[in-house]
Amino acid sequence: MVIAYTLIKSESGQDDKVMAVVRRRKEVKEVALTYGAYDLITKIEVESPEALDTFIFDVLARFRK
Repeated sequence: MVIAYTLIKSESGQDDKVMAVVRRRKEVKEVALTYGAYDLITKIEVESPEALDTFIFDVLARFRK
């Protein structure tokens, strides 16, 4: 089991939308809004480092600014 925390930047005013989409993923165990340079923090649990890479690049990368 691999547990990782990630920080996400979202488009201005899209925080709630991004949070709702990310929260639906089974890999995401927790998600919270933050203030400052990043908009969200997520706790992710996956089976392997490769699964983490896949999740980050296939799912989270689409929210990049």
